[in-house]
Amino acid sequence: MYPDSIFSGEQYRLVKHSEYVKMERGCISLMYSMKILSISVFPEKNDTRFVLHYGQYADTNKIEYFFGDEQDPAQTAKMCIKTIQRCMQTVEKMKEMAIRDVEVAAIAAIILWNELAYLDVQDSNTREIIYSELHNNLILNYGIAATGLRLGLLMDLIHDLNLIEREIRESCIINKFFNPDFAEVWEDA
Repeated sequence: MYPDSIFSGEQYRLVKHSEYVKMERGCISLMYSMKILSISVFPEKNDTRFVLHYGQYADTNKIEYFFGDEQDPAQTAKMCIKTIQRCMQTVEKMKEMAIRDVEVAAIAAIILWNELAYLDVQDSNTREIIYSELHNNLILNYGIAATGLRLGLLMDLIHDLNLIEREIRESCIINKFFNPDFAEVWEDA
C-alpha cells in the first residue's frame, strides 16, 4: 500500500476511508485485530484514535477527514458515528481489562463457532474445547476466584462485538439508500 516506506520503521498515519477500503480489500482482516492493536498502539485512556491497518489510524475527533473522499463526508460521518463510538467504548473496556491476545483469539473463535452453528456445522465439540481451554487459561492467569468475573467480562465483550457487527451491516445498508456514493468495503471485490 505504501511502497515508499516498505523498509522504514512502522509509523502510523491518519488515513481517509478510500485508503482504508483498499487495505481492507487486500487483507480482509477482522475488527478484532484493529481493536487489540488500538489498545497497544494508543494505550492512553479515552484516546480518540484507533488502528485500522498497518500504519493506518482514524480519529473520532476528525471522522469527517476519514470520509473525506466521499461526496458528502459530513453525511457519511453522521451515519457512521454511532457505530464508531460503540467501537471506541469497546476498546476502552478492553483497555480497562488489559485484555490479552489469547483472550481476543478465544473470543474470535467462539464467535466463529457460534456463527457456524447457524450454518448447520454440527461440531459443538470444537466450541466446547475452546471454552475449556479458555477457562483453564483464565484459572492459570487469574486464579479460581477471579476466573468467573473475567469470563463474564469476556462474554460481555462477545455481546458488544456482535452488536457492532450488526450495526456496521445496518449502517452500510442505510448508507446505500441515503448516500449512494458511499464506498463500501465489500462492493466490487
